[in-house]
Amino acid sequence: MENITEVLRKIAQYSLANKEEFEALVKSSLAKEQTEEIKKQKKRIPQITDRMEQIERVMNKLYEDNALGNIEPKRYE
Repeated sequence: MENITEVLRKIAQYSLANKEEFEALVKSSLAKEQTEEIKKQKKRIPQITDRMEQIERVMNKLYEDNALGNIEPKRYE
């Protein structure tokens, strides 16, 4: 706990002494994290799209079964 307190104290001193440099460093770090998160989310888009298409097919089949009387109304609900 003392080590954490000391590290935070040093960060605070540095940020006060080098305000512009510290702000630039924090902004750069945040931008990098956001870029990495965006990359992760973009990789998930095809998976999510595929899953949505699967669900849509199931919903259509269920609707058709209900419309044709192949499924009990209670089961459809």
